[in-house]
Formats: sequence, structure tokens, C-alpha cells
Amino acid sequence: MAFIAQKPAITANFNDQGELVINSATVSVSAGEYPNNLTGTVTLTATDGVKLGMKMSDIQALAISKAKIIANEGTDVSN
Repeated sequence: MAFIAQKPAITANFNDQGELVINSATVSVSAGEYPNNLTGTVTLTATDGVKLGMKMSDIQALAISKAKIIANEGTDVSN
């Protein structure tokens, strides 16, 4: 299943040292085709590796990686 990430929305502020830092990047991610599809929003933070100076494609790749992890942790609802 191929995952697609949209353009990230970035939230930034200044830290205690007065430096501009990224608080979070929110990315919409989708995969598959109806009826076997997955859509959602992934929020990335510095803990996930998001930082100033990153390319958009790098943030999208991080979002896809996190979405895959979340999807694999899902529970089986077929019972």
C-alpha cells in the first residue's frame, strides 16, 4: 500500500534562548483506495526529528514512517 503525504502545516515559536524552533508539523497522510483505505493526520515534533532547515520532503517522509508504525499497531476489529 503506497502512502501519500500532503504539504505540512508548521507551528513554530521562540525558545527560552530566543531562537526560533518548530513546535510541530502536522501532515495529512493517506494510503490505499476505497474501501481498503487509510486516511489521517500525523503530528510530528522535535522528538520525531523535526527541526528548522528540513526539506518538506523529509518531513513528509517522517510522517509516512510514523503513519506506517501507527497503522501496524492497530487492533484487529474483524471479530
